[in-house]
Amino acid sequence: MSSVPVPEGWVFLIAHSLTTAEKSGDVRSKYNARRTAGSNALHGLGFHSFGQALERYSVEELSELAAGISRMTSSGVFCMWSQKLIA
Repeated sequence: MSSVPVPEGWVFLIAHSLTTAEKSGDVRSKYNARRTAGSNALHGLGFHSFGQALERYSVEELSELAAGISRMTSSGVFCMWSQKLIA
């Protein structure tokens, strides 16, 4: 662990909302399913992480890519299209 300097004039506000956030059961399961789907999509496009995808494309370009993929119904078309983009 190391100290990190805080710029002069900065303050931190720590508060508790007094609201319990459900992070187990069905909510956790849905989160994990979405996380897995996102990772699988990135891997299918040849990326190991979202950070790696952002090194090559802007957020706008990735959004267009995702929109185009969601319109595709044939995995063969998707595969050929994604290989062309990543190449």
